[in-house]
Amino acid sequence: KRPFNQRELSRIESIGTTLIHITKKFNLWLFKRDVEDLKLRMCDPVQYASIEGELQKILQRDEEKLRECCDAVAIVLQRVIQTSVSVTYSPCGVEGFSRRQQIKQAASSNNQITGFDLVIFDVIVPLVKDCYSVLGALNHLGYSDQLMTDQIAHPKLNGSSYLSISLILEQKPYLYNLSWLSSNTHVLQLQIATYVMNAVTHYGCLYPNCYQSYTEGFLQESENSSLEEVLN
Repeated sequence: KRPFNQRELSRIESIGTTLIHITKKFNLWLFKRDVEDLKLRMCDPVQYASIEGELQKILQRDEEKLRECCDAVAIVLQRVIQTSVSVTYSPCGVEGFSRRQQIKQAASSNNQITGFDLVIFDVIVPLVKDCYSVLGALNHLGYSDQLMTDQIAHPKLNGSSYLSISLILEQKPYLYNLSWLSSNTHVLQLQIATYVMNAVTHYGCLYPNCYQSYTEGFLQESENSSLEEVLN
């Protein structure tokens, strides 16, 4: 709670940078976000408070739209692929907000940042095969002008795997209830995975058997596999 001297600040920067490298290597994305924010809060609390206030203001302003979008997307995907689909969103941290502001300003003439620029939409399905079914159903929601990232076919060494794609929403028949959709272009950053895959991606996994399972190709889950069988 007291100001740090220059030596202490340098040590905080060094330790923080090391921890961030570790979290990247082991794909501990939620931990990475917390470390980045803690590092900034300790080194520059005034700047941190200012950015956090702006971040929360935008998220609160667009909270209703984000929730409506989650509900609408889940309903459409469930109708199309005929299985349960859960859609939630995860906001970025303070450091992530700063990075996304810079990207938005460099890539678009419309520099106004929205809550859709600050979240990842997690699409959760029961089985690995359902991830690809969801991918095929996205044309009912909009279109993508970027390549899809397939980390199911090419998982990271610690087992992190998902499908990632950027989707531009359109006023499709299924989405007519989203009255705000016509007022602006809304881009969804989607991450598609099963419950287990999503947990590994968010929190990481250092359990040796998990490494072995993914590196030796034990990635496909059969319809008859229980959660215990998948984890073991």
